[in-house]
Amino acid sequence: NLDFIVVEDALGYSGCPSLCNLGEDWWWDKVKGDNPHSKLTKIKIECAPLSDILDENNAPSVIDYLTLDIEGAEEAIITTFPFDKYKFKTIAIEYASYEILRILFLNGYTQVSNPFTEVSKEVSFENYFIHNDYLDITYRVRRND
Repeated sequence: NLDFIVVEDALGYSGCPSLCNLGEDWWWDKVKGDNPHSKLTKIKIECAPLSDILDENNAPSVIDYLTLDIEGAEEAIITTFPFDKYKFKTIAIEYASYEILRILFLNGYTQVSNPFTEVSKEVSFENYFIHNDYLDITYRVRRND
């Protein structure tokens, strides 16, 4: 079980500070600095490794898509994941640290851009990766501008 902190009236700040890849102190400083008057509520959440969840549900060894947006705990998931057992064709991660980039690269993933989440050429909402075995995947899409 982990402590999940709900930050009321501050969308995007709730999370598990103990798993934050930038450090628990950084998480608390960010929340308190940006939202000094928000009410904080601690709740216990039951957690399980992603691989256990996939095992228990008889997931296939190749999965089309994984998205991770878990408020700073992405690195905790990626650094312990058995990439030799499961492969994702594509992965989206809200924040990809250097360690996440390194691990994904070592496990056969290439970082790609996604124009649908780019604010500008320099800023994107998420980081996208395609496994090298599937780099030839293309989709026909039309953007509504």
